[in-house]
Amino acid sequence: MKSIAFIARPPAMTQREFVTYYETTHAPLASRLLGFERYRRNHVLSGDLLGFASLPEFWSDGVTVAQAMAGAAGDELRDDELRFMDKPRNRAALAEPSTTGSAQGEQSAILMSGAGDREALAQVVREAEGQLDWLEPFDARPLPCTAIGFVPAAHRLKLPSGWELLGRGEVLRIEGGGGPPGPQVTAKF
Repeated sequence: MKSIAFIARPPAMTQREFVTYYETTHAPLASRLLGFERYRRNHVLSGDLLGFASLPEFWSDGVTVAQAMAGAAGDELRDDELRFMDKPRNRAALAEPSTTGSAQGEQSAILMSGAGDREALAQVVREAEGQLDWLEPFDARPLPCTAIGFVPAAHRLKLPSGWELLGRGEVLRIEGGGGPPGPQVTAKF
């Protein structure tokens, strides 16, 4: 199972402070407590992604994470989230991968909605060697988009008919459990 979150930071915290806290404290904690199969953070460097600071991706069996979140591990994570997130603005979605680009480092994140041909959009992202996920909300709160794509930063997508660009920004992708941030984490802010 794959999920994607839309994480907002409090206005009093800078993006650099947010990323540093996320990478040095929260990501290692979440990795230890939840045991994701795979965990990637997409931290916003520039652009407009509808006010979100990070778009993390999680791969898990779902049951293990749900059980952990129902107990003491979930309490510990929720307490930590209050230290660096604007939680009322956060959203979470079940992600259905359509294309699976593998590029690391700087990427463009593209938030899209529409009722156009899904295969046409997937083909455009595939040609860019990007990643595309269709999104379904985990709860009743609306998501900011129906699809999210990640493509190499230099690539500019031309969306097919019926699809609307809602937000675009450059992100830094960091894979793994987190830890001390290297120069690549803070150099672009």
